[in-house]
Amino acid sequence: AEAEAKAKAEAERLAATAATAACPTIPLDPPPPPPRHRHPIEAEAERKFLQIRLNTIVRAQEREEEREWKVELWRKQGGGTLDSVLASGAAALLDAKWIISHAEAGGVL
Repeated sequence: AEAEAKAKAEAERLAATAATAACPTIPLDPPPPPPRHRHPIEAEAERKFLQIRLNTIVRAQEREEEREWKVELWRKQGGGTLDSVLASGAAALLDAKWIISHAEAGGVL
């Protein structure tokens, strides 16, 4: 009878262990960290950094809009397809007559 009771207790223990293993506990999300006190200089530096980034993005968008406007105007006035370098404004067109006269006058190109 004593052996039977031990066997029954062992079986119940194993069953409880198996049930716990089959249904693991779901870990709770860790609590958020406490708010960190930021030094005013640090907060101001971050604010300035974000403002510079925002200004840079806005200027880039403005440049792109201006470039698109110029290309559209060029096409409305009968201009053909522009090379991307010319459309970006990175290159300037020179008058061939000026180049020739400058070279004939001994100027350095």
